[in-house]
Amino acid sequence: MRLDFRIDDETGIFVFTVTGKFDLERIARGIDEAVAHPSFEPGNRSLWDMRDLDVEEFGTEQIEELVRINEKFESVRGAGRAAAVTSRDVQYGLGRMFEAYADRLQSGFQARVFRTVDEAMVWLTDDSPD
Repeated sequence: MRLDFRIDDETGIFVFTVTGKFDLERIARGIDEAVAHPSFEPGNRSLWDMRDLDVEEFGTEQIEELVRINEKFESVRGAGRAAAVTSRDVQYGLGRMFEAYADRLQSGFQARVFRTVDEAMVWLTDDSPD
């Protein structure tokens, strides 16, 4: 799996592009890299472009592990927002499952899944409560 990230100059949003076969360890390393970045601040927002991600071997167990990985970063990440953009129904459904699990996090972290980057960016840049 390949994971690249950049910071959007206009919004300050961390933009992750994930391609290839899903790899939980690489996701965790990507989050590590982001929170170690000098521009990172608690409450940062992130966009995860997962339209070219292969989730063929991804299921409930991996979603639960992904939530555990996110819990590990709660104290550092704070109450930010993360938007995932997917292109296929199976990805979208798995993303909705992650939303349900992530809602239990106590830090105020919010995760949502979208079908387009434009929809995700509208939600990420909206400062009103969800």
